[in-house]
Amino acid sequence: NLHSAILHLLTEAALACARIDLAAQFLERAGVVPDLLFGRRHPYLTVMRVLHVRVNAFQGKVAEASTLVTDAIDGASSEVETLYADAVACLVNGTSDQRRNAKELADSIELSGIVPTVAVSRGCYLLAAYGLVAVGSLDRAARFILIAGGDPGLARLMIIDRVLGLELLATSAIAATDL
Repeated sequence: NLHSAILHLLTEAALACARIDLAAQFLERAGVVPDLLFGRRHPYLTVMRVLHVRVNAFQGKVAEASTLVTDAIDGASSEVETLYADAVACLVNGTSDQRRNAKELADSIELSGIVPTVAVSRGCYLLAAYGLVAVGSLDRAARFILIAGGDPGLARLMIIDRVLGLELLATSAIAATDL
C-alpha cells in the first residue's frame, strides 16, 4: 500500500512541475488503484483515481480518461470526494465536447458551496475551470480560478496552476476588451 501511495505522491509532484510524461511513468509503475489503502476505504483512494484521470486527460487520452472517471465517481465515499470526482468529470466532459454535461458538473461544484480551503476543495474549482475553458466558458472559468486561487494573484495555487490561471484571467479580460 505504501508503494502505491508514494508513487501517486510522486505523480502529483511531477504534475506540479508540468512533467506530464514523468507523471505517466510513475502511474504506470503504480498500476491499478487498489480497493483498500491501509486496510480500509481511505479518502486518498479517490485522489489516486482522480490523478489517473487527470494524467490521461492532460496527455490527450480522453477515451482512457472517460473510462477512468466512472471508477473515480463510483469509488468516492464522501461528499467532498464525490465533488472532486465530479470536477475531474467536468474536465473530461469539457475536453470531449460534452458541453451540457461539463456545465452541469460545474453547476454542481458551484451549488455545493464547497469552500476552497485545502488542495482537494481548490482542485474542485480548478478542474471544473479547465473543463469550462474547454467548452468556451471563459468568464465562468475565470471566476472558478479566482475562487480557487483566493485572490487576483492566485496565491493559494501551485505555480503551474497559477501560471495557467493567470493566462486564463488575461484571456478572459482580453475577450471582454477589459485591458
